Amino acid sequence: MSHARQRINTIAASHWFTAILFIAILLLAAGLRFYRLDWIDFRFDQSYALHYANDITHGILWPVQPHGSVAVHPPVYLYVMALPYLFTSNFMTIVSYHVLLDVIAVGLCWLIGARYFNLRVGVISSFLYAVAPWAIQSARNTWPVPLPLFSAIVLIGMLEIVLRHNVWGWTLTGVGMALVAGTHLAGVYVLPVVLLACWIGRKSARPLPVILGILPLLAITSIYIAYDASQHFVNIQSILSTFGAPSQFSVDSLQFGVWMSGGMHLSDLSGAAYGHWVEMTPASLAFIDTIQVMLLAASLIVIVFQAFISPAYRYRKRNPLQQNDPVISQPLAAVLILLWWCVPILLQMRHSRPITLQYLLPVIPAPYLVMALGIDAVFGLRTRWRSTTLTTRAAGWIASIAAVCLVIVIGGWQIASTFRLMQVVEQYDTSQGYGLPVHSAVASVQYAKQAAAAGVSNQVILVIKDYATPWNEQAVILGDVAGGMPYRFLNSNVDGWVFRAEGTSYIFAPGTESLLNGLRDYVNEADLTIKTTPLRMSGTEGYTYVQVKGMPDLSSFNKARPINWENGTELTNYRITAYTSTVRVDALVEVNQFQPDNTDYHWYSHVFDNDRKLAQVDGPGIHPLNWRPGDYLLMRFDIPLTSALPNDPLYVRFGCYTFPQVKTILVSEDGKKPENGVNLAMKYPLR
Repeated sequence: MSHARQRINTIAASHWFTAILFIAILLLAAGLRFYRLDWIDFRFDQSYALHYANDITHGILWPVQPHGSVAVHPPVYLYVMALPYLFTSNFMTIVSYHVLLDVIAVGLCWLIGARYFNLRVGVISSFLYAVAPWAIQSARNTWPVPLPLFSAIVLIGMLEIVLRHNVWGWTLTGVGMALVAGTHLAGVYVLPVVLLACWIGRKSARPLPVILGILPLLAITSIYIAYDASQHFVNIQSILSTFGAPSQFSVDSLQFGVWMSGGMHLSDLSGAAYGHWVEMTPASLAFIDTIQVMLLAASLIVIVFQAFISPAYRYRKRNPLQQNDPVISQPLAAVLILLWWCVPILLQMRHSRPITLQYLLPVIPAPYLVMALGIDAVFGLRTRWRSTTLTTRAAGWIASIAAVCLVIVIGGWQIASTFRLMQVVEQYDTSQGYGLPVHSAVASVQYAKQAAAAGVSNQVILVIKDYATPWNEQAVILGDVAGGMPYRFLNSNVDGWVFRAEGTSYIFAPGTESLLNGLRDYVNEADLTIKTTPLRMSGTEGYTYVQVKGMPDLSSFNKARPINWENGTELTNYRITAYTSTVRVDALVEVNQFQPDNTDYHWYSHVFDNDRKLAQVDGPGIHPLNWRPGDYLLMRFDIPLTSALPNDPLYVRFGCYTFPQVKTILVSEDGKKPENGVNLAMKYPLR
């Protein structure tokens, strides 16, 4: 075989090995991020963004993200998350799409290291990114924060401008910066680094690429300012007021920046289960987190030395021969990446409001590249010393092997930390830390979908605490998890149930057990299917799926005469039970030809002795937004008695009115003239 042929085979084998290694790291990143994905932390901050993203696919084009701690943010994140909703509403698919965006960012981290430094930097940086616990948890979390994918795009654009003098790097930088700042206002913290890179590479600027890069930034900025102008600039005033408030110096931002580089303080997510976290953590290995931080600090020193101290020393010694033999192959690129990590931290060390973790997310993937450059510098020393004495060559090899072992140990520890966190989340209460896992809600929705496929009910009724306002956490979470399945809500604080003739599917959220227990008063156990999926393996609290076969047991109810209200409802059955201190009214109302609207109806039940009112209860019942034609609304009203009931025959005056206008809805009985209400006879004796 010729020498040329051997070289070709060697190159081909090398490329195959590189491709396999690249795929292995991406699979590792995906595996850690997809591991037990149905156990992710899913709270209001994680759910509302998906709600608004879904709105976009239905024609509601949000000019901003409607929520923000200081001010609302630009809307890019909502539109990025709206893309999968064009094809599916399946909750787990949407979350998987979010995870894949981070896996792509791991691939871009490899590209940055390999393209602008060497293959070793690409491998090490992408591996450290793939296994970093905080990066993994951020990838699984759907809250609207800066995405590392966007930061990687800006870094590539900047380095193309500075190192390759690629004119289209200007376009890539502008588009990436529009994505970073358009997702979260914290993106502006990296703007000084972008401006510095543009100034360094200014000679490569050309009109068309620059204009194409500026246009997305102008579009995002103009949309945001136009919206704020319509709101009397309340958000911009809030931002200026916040920055103008008295400030203080702290190292919080540095701590968060260090966290984002690895796994320190991942135990904070264990919340109330911190003691269990400690029990699962081998104390002898906890120091590895500190070693990883030391690696970050050492890499920072190496980059600063290579970029500033070493050139100054060579200039003073006037030894130009050493200038082409750097420890880091591209010191300028290394400095820009280091600044990408440092500048947001430094700018936030003096702050006027508490710093939170999401403010530091734009720094990813810079810390992994910084650490990889530090490790690569060790290999660079081995290369520099290969022509020296045997002792120095051996020292170079030992240092290189030690560096590889260090990366493996750090990676192994961080992988174990991720698995350990999920073990804690699955088994113990992590309130005040991780939050409620979504696993239980997902399982309950799956039961409802299976029932719909079997023809039981094509809708699911979600029982939550309080009303389904845009700020009700349970409503927003269940609405997202339900995906494309039709649903409506019931307020567990108001007695009332919905039944369908073909069968009914319910999902009861945690804390709504009272309404679930009340359901048993009207439905035979044989007609009930109840499946509770615990929030965690060690507990009993969770979301409960309930399937009701057919209608409730009406054997003890009275069949009503034809009684119809003008709002499209009809009283079909009722039961009035008198106790010693309470009168209970159970009313079954059928919904006929009704189109849900925002009109709220309250129902009243008044106990009368002839013309004398003895007691009354007015209540909201089931909100009309949750009515559908063909529904049977079973409403219960417990009327407290202030005195003993007389022995005379009594009756209940039952009716309906709009709220808060208190306009009575007329009711017709047996074709008679419409009246304000209907009289229902009571049963005796007292219970």
